[in-house]
Amino acid sequence: MKDKAKIPSRRALLHMGVGSLAGAGLLGTLERAADAAIDDRALVCIYHFGGEGGSHLPNVAELKALHRKQVLAVVRDVAPLGAKQYEALRFLPNGFATLEWAARKAGVHPLTGAGAFTFQSGMSLVSFDGREREGEQFENATLRQAMSNIEALSTNFPDTSIGRQLEDVSLLLGASRELGLRRPVFVCTAGGFTNSAHRAGLLGARYREVGQALAAFYEATIELGLERKVTTYTDGEFPLDRTACRSSRLILGGAAAEDQSFDADTYSESLVRWHGLQQA
Repeated sequence: MKDKAKIPSRRALLHMGVGSLAGAGLLGTLERAADAAIDDRALVCIYHFGGEGGSHLPNVAELKALHRKQVLAVVRDVAPLGAKQYEALRFLPNGFATLEWAARKAGVHPLTGAGAFTFQSGMSLVSFDGREREGEQFENATLRQAMSNIEALSTNFPDTSIGRQLEDVSLLLGASRELGLRRPVFVCTAGGFTNSAHRAGLLGARYREVGQALAAFYEATIELGLERKVTTYTDGEFPLDRTACRSSRLILGGAAAEDQSFDADTYSESLVRWHGLQQA
């Protein structure tokens, strides 16, 4: 697959045959997929704090494997958004973050954070169903109970910060029907993408953690039957002293499988449209 090149949608790879499903131990998940299917699409942002990143696909085995399977797109040469760091984020009172446009659309209160839900793993959620949910914005017991009610996933997630966050996302997706989630937007965070980490040769380890977690998460969406309805992408700010730098963004899942023609200047707006909303 070539970066930014349009590829045919509905690849056979994304819809494994019965033989492949049986061989992968996934045949029994088909009925569960029908039960767990969400009515609308889900968007998952992995926000890199620090702003450092290469202009090419990181040399990570899991990412390259997803790229070869034509379910991972790379948007190169993304330019800095401007002088303001974190301008795409809204920080919630308990220290978590959500996307600013999603917070506005979901009516997340700017001071209390009401309307967003956050978890100890570091992940936050907003949904556009307009429903009031019982419990706390932080580590909501009602949401946790619904997550524990679903059949256990066979996918193993890495025991890393980003792995735990994406595991929480997969459990919420599995419980989405019970919870009535519609068009959820999740934000996960990954730290350490800094210029100093680059100089110390540590960015490779950061990307390996992200790549391993992304690979597990994509397998979980297949297990849930949601690989066409969930798009995961990376984002991040640019340091104030490096306004000329450019970086790459990764897009995994639904939108990447449907259309690879992402423009470096407008890819985020394209993802919001794919999700079914217009960016504020």
